[in-house]
Amino acid sequence: ITASDPGQIPMSVDSRFLVQSLTKSFTAAVILRLVETGKLLLDEPLSRWLPSLPNAACVTVRQCLQHTSGLPDYGSLKEYHDAVRQGDKPWSFEEFLERTRSEALRFVPGNGWGYSNIGHMMLRRLIEKVCDRTFSDIIMTEICVPLGLTQTFVVRGRADLLSLTAGYSTDSSPDGSAIDVRELYDPGWIATGVIASTASDIVRFYHQLFAGKVLSSALLKEMCSSVRAAPSHP
Repeated sequence: ITASDPGQIPMSVDSRFLVQSLTKSFTAAVILRLVETGKLLLDEPLSRWLPSLPNAACVTVRQCLQHTSGLPDYGSLKEYHDAVRQGDKPWSFEEFLERTRSEALRFVPGNGWGYSNIGHMMLRRLIEKVCDRTFSDIIMTEICVPLGLTQTFVVRGRADLLSLTAGYSTDSSPDGSAIDVRELYDPGWIATGVIASTASDIVRFYHQLFAGKVLSSALLKEMCSSVRAAPSHP
């Protein structure tokens, strides 16, 4: 888009969008800050805080962070994408667990790698349980305010999308015309929680994270540790 296009606004580093799974970096940073203060342990089972969750006794905090928990994902479910496209009401926390059959692990925890939004959905619930505050409030007070991320916030509903840059799609329109997805999409479908931000704020976040402004050197090293996926993984 150029400034000469009639009716169009040129993009800038301060245009604001949903940052989707970059949110997971914020979640991980908060988890590790809780580890630093002794409120959580990386290798403790989820059952310490969330005993009613499926497989909570055999899945650890670290495994959810590293996607080695064996928990399923909703990204490949046709019914999920159909419901999103149709503008249906988002599933509840319990419905996400039920529809992904979260009681059926894909592999023994710690003995494989498989991307899992369900694992990070559980981490979001864990953070709220430990801190006794909303995910939105925790991200704001633990990350955004201390780092000066003035254009970053957790999206809580459709109304919040109106402050973002408009995006257009033909997937959901009855006649194939391009329509503003902000009028259709419900961010509640992102069960992990989702942040809205700008390119400049995201750069500021990662710069300060890797500069040691968020975590101790030991925990930053933990955050940067990698897990090898199977050679057959795409």
